[in-house]
Amino acid sequence: MDKLRLRNYRCFDDTGNIDLKPITLLLGANSSGKSSFIKFFPLLQQSLETRVNGLFLWDGQYVDFKNFRNTVKNGEGEIVIDYTIGELEANLMYGKRSHVLKDVVVSMTLSEKETYYDYLKELLITYKDVSIKYLFAKDGKSCKIETNTIKSKSFPSEKILIEFDNYLLPSIRFEYEGVDFKIGSSISQLALMELNELLGKEKKTGLELLFDESVNNLFSYDYNGCLAEFKKQMPKPTEKKIIKAANIQIYLLSGLLVRSVNDYFANMSKGFSYVLPLRSIMSRYYRFQNRNVDYIDPDGGNLAMFLNSLSDKEMENLNIWLFDIFKFKLLISKTEGHVEMFIEEEGKPQRNLVDVGFGFTQILPILTIIWKFVYRSGVTFASKRKSIPVTIAIEQPELHLHPRFQAYFAQMLAKVIEYCKKKKIQLRIIIETHSEVIINKLGQLIYDPSIELSKEDVNVVLFNANNEGLDKYVHPTGFSDDGGLINWPFGFFSEDVY
Repeated sequence: MDKLRLRNYRCFDDTGNIDLKPITLLLGANSSGKSSFIKFFPLLQQSLETRVNGLFLWDGQYVDFKNFRNTVKNGEGEIVIDYTIGELEANLMYGKRSHVLKDVVVSMTLSEKETYYDYLKELLITYKDVSIKYLFAKDGKSCKIETNTIKSKSFPSEKILIEFDNYLLPSIRFEYEGVDFKIGSSISQLALMELNELLGKEKKTGLELLFDESVNNLFSYDYNGCLAEFKKQMPKPTEKKIIKAANIQIYLLSGLLVRSVNDYFANMSKGFSYVLPLRSIMSRYYRFQNRNVDYIDPDGGNLAMFLNSLSDKEMENLNIWLFDIFKFKLLISKTEGHVEMFIEEEGKPQRNLVDVGFGFTQILPILTIIWKFVYRSGVTFASKRKSIPVTIAIEQPELHLHPRFQAYFAQMLAKVIEYCKKKKIQLRIIIETHSEVIINKLGQLIYDPSIELSKEDVNVVLFNANNEGLDKYVHPTGFSDDGGLINWPFGFFSEDVY
């Protein structure tokens, strides 16, 4: 996703639209809402990975907000979540005739169903100049569809089914009874027949209708474009017929859009990772497990088993990347049913991780996760689904890091962004931090003409900005061309220190 807006969520009345750029930095005093905002991403992840009663899993593996009532601000009202999806891949049928829709806005209104879980009260999807609203009954058995051009009562009369499966949103199905079969599809067969009749095409039934020329162009037009196109296509066009055809086309779009958004979030979850603010304390030995581990826990506790699962070539690739910036390598040793992790710094002998500074144990899970999703050749999520961003949410990467290592971390981010630009990988790294070194170093790198990091690559968001003399509680800012912070409150990082 490219933008996120949260309303009546945790401590926020309204965050406004927050641009999620390749690097998004969340800054603010303690208890200002940074953690609440960044924890939305693992909240979304655990909700996508688990089948739940309602939409979101409020008390899960990564985040424990207790329940819906404890998450909504002051325990009252509804939570509204807006996502802006820069590129949404949509298909009429799975694997058939793919279209990429630009800047689709998905707005979800969540209300309390019972004390411990929520339900989707309203879903609004906006594409170009068309808005489609889905109104869900609290019992989860029915749905009404409205648009900004025509009300649901003017749509074909048929049963709209709601199906709850492993997706974030309930699936929309239109029930149609054919001559000898019954189908529950995300596209309305009855509406297709009405559209073909208006266009003077031969009447058909069943799935053949999905490939009519008019429906193949379903995603290509805005509302006014539909009107113009149908005026050309109709044998005897009248204003009433043209408007009806355009509205049917929007109705056809309604079920497909929900399915496409569900597919987007399902795929996005595969390229998502979250890093806790306190990472696991490393052990000297790890018991060997004869299984392939392809996921790194948020606290990095299974890092040894992940590294042990890599091939020799992959370990070599990881170490080349680590040594280039941080001047150390990782080594894995297996003896007598145990696995050991070693660090080999430039000019020093290799040592077990427990015998080196605590900073290594805190930064290694972060670095390995970034390498896994971006650089791991041939098997990375990023190499397979370039229309869907890799999203990595990191809390306080600077913990236990010397300022020089914090600067190295910023340099690493710049190199990662440069690599992703060349490979056309969409990357979103969201970082909650208190590190003045990381902020200042990124500014220097933006100013440096030899580094391919621009001010457009970085968003800086201040929380509780009202107390810093700014006009909004959540205040997006950023860098100028010369690497300076824009509209930055004086003395933000210090209090009578200098």
